[in-house]
Amino acid sequence: MTVTSPPYNIGKEYEKSLVLDEYLNWCEQWIAEVYRLTLDRGAFWLNLGYLSIRDRAKAIPISYLLWDKVPFYLIQEVVWNYGAGVAGSKFFSPRNEKFLW
Repeated sequence: MTVTSPPYNIGKEYEKSLVLDEYLNWCEQWIAEVYRLTLDRGAFWLNLGYLSIRDRAKAIPISYLLWDKVPFYLIQEVVWNYGAGVAGSKFFSPRNEKFLW
């Protein structure tokens, strides 16, 4: 089983921000390697946060942008609900993240 929460590409001090297409390509590459190493009876759990896409989305789960580009079969989305997060005055604040299994 692989459970991972890689850098979200949202400007944290521990990551180097990439153009969205470059970030998604990077994710496709390492996910393909995880797939290659995963046994038939294995599992892959992917946790990624949200990002904004100018003129398209305020907060879209990053995993939604990836899933049709990776070889894994989606079994279920599992929602991790938490109380922390960035507050918004003109929108609801995301208080959950998704794990794709």
